[in-house]
Amino acid sequence: MNRRTLLAGGGCIGLASLSGCLGTVDSLLEGNPDVDRRDPSSAPRPPSWMQSDGLDRNATAETAVQFGSTANTHWVYLTAASTRSLETHVTVRRKGADRFYTETVSLSHASYVVLGFGQPSTYVVDLSVAGETATVEVPEDFVDCNDSSQLVVVRSDGTVEKSSQTTQVECGPL
Repeated sequence: MNRRTLLAGGGCIGLASLSGCLGTVDSLLEGNPDVDRRDPSSAPRPPSWMQSDGLDRNATAETAVQFGSTANTHWVYLTAASTRSLETHVTVRRKGADRFYTETVSLSHASYVVLGFGQPSTYVVDLSVAGETATVEVPEDFVDCNDSSQLVVVRSDGTVEKSSQTTQVECGPL
């Protein structure tokens, strides 16, 4: 047998098998993440900068949900600027895709909901309060090696105030 033919054929087979693996990884990242309800007490505490942006420092987590799991989770904290409880319908979807999570939660000045995004993608969080809907985008570059989080404060009229922080350092190779 010709050794060059064998080596060339082996290289093509190896490359073909690798491309199949990469296709599997791409399809995993393009699919909806696993939804994992967590014990709210195990969710990370909100960063201190959120207190000046509308999150009461004595507020407690009522619900914690993580979408996908990596060490580089981006956290979104949802709260309300109201002392009375606001029933808020929350849906989450990847941008351009169907929703994969929906829940109605009670938000108030004293409580918040934590959503963790651990699978790289751009996400859209739709919030509906008192017949009004607001949309919050979670950019894909927030779901990476950077330390980042977002705060969303819902008002009784359905409007939201959004703020975010990220370290924005360059990520190394995976």
